Amino acid sequence: LGKVKDCYQLNASQINQVNLIAKAIPCTKTHNSEVFAISNWSEDQSPEELPPVQMMGMASKYCPLSAKNATIFNVVKMRLPSSAAWSSGERWVRCEAMKFTAAGKATSWVGRKLK
Repeated sequence: LGKVKDCYQLNASQINQVNLIAKAIPCTKTHNSEVFAISNWSEDQSPEELPPVQMMGMASKYCPLSAKNATIFNVVKMRLPSSAAWSSGERWVRCEAMKFTAAGKATSWVGRKLK
């Protein structure tokens, strides 16, 4: 699950994994993702039961990026428990901020950028 202010260096296959569990690294190392919020899923339906359009709205609800951070980051990734973890009672939502180039490539940096 991790915690707020964790940093990750994700490869291309990890970036779009909703159920990603990765090992956090020190933010003083090169990374391309920073956790800015962790909360509990409070919907009646599980994420897998929601239509994709409704899931997109959940990102806005659970992972709102502050105006200050929105000037630095242009992508928010919402991570959720796997089906197995959900079945065993986990209900967390982890929000990560990332920056992508116009060509859709994740950029990396050293040091925390979240404000």
